[in-house]
Amino acid sequence: MTTSFEEIERVYELYKRYIIGKQYKRVYDVKIYEWIGEFYPEEINVIPLFETKEVILNSHEILEEYLTGKNFEYQRMFLARSDPAMNYGLISAVIYDKYALFNIQELEEELSVPIYPIIAVGSAPFRGHFTPENVENTIKEYPNVQTFTVQSSFKYDNDPKEVIRAIEKVNERKRKDSVPVDEGVFEILEKYEKEYTAELKLLAPYVREVAKFVPSTPEK
Repeated sequence: MTTSFEEIERVYELYKRYIIGKQYKRVYDVKIYEWIGEFYPEEINVIPLFETKEVILNSHEILEEYLTGKNFEYQRMFLARSDPAMNYGLISAVIYDKYALFNIQELEEELSVPIYPIIAVGSAPFRGHFTPENVENTIKEYPNVQTFTVQSSFKYDNDPKEVIRAIEKVNERKRKDSVPVDEGVFEILEKYEKEYTAELKLLAPYVREVAKFVPSTPEK
């Protein structure tokens, strides 16, 4: 999970300098790589997870800073979907991710570096409604997403044949262009989120009361 370009760069440089770089250090009479072998891979592709509203909306700028000056074959990035829905409401979560995906698409064209977005959709409607029977709608919702996360209920709560067909649809599809989001909608979303937060505060005591009866870990 990241909030800035610097956080991604730290992970990248940590591996490059202190994992790969250390193999050239001498231990008594021999260098580490001569003693125990060379270290691979020579560099890693860090996959940033963008989760908060501000970071999702600025994800293209963060990625641009990170990619500048590097010669990557491709870049992956991860957009949260479930937590933004919980924090800002379902409508805001969908629109913010679509806004980010369009900007990422434009960045991909600008830098000529393939960018393959991952989106964290869940099976529950609030979390994205990514189920075997709703696969086609989810794909249409996020046309330029490369990878959709699959929760366990996708597999275990459905007929195996339906699950296989759904996965085949995802694997066989071709990515399409995302559509732009008019920034004027953000003014409406601010009002929506304000009301959503107010309603959530009213429900919080009841949620906490019910939560007492929910096991802290899934029962086996």
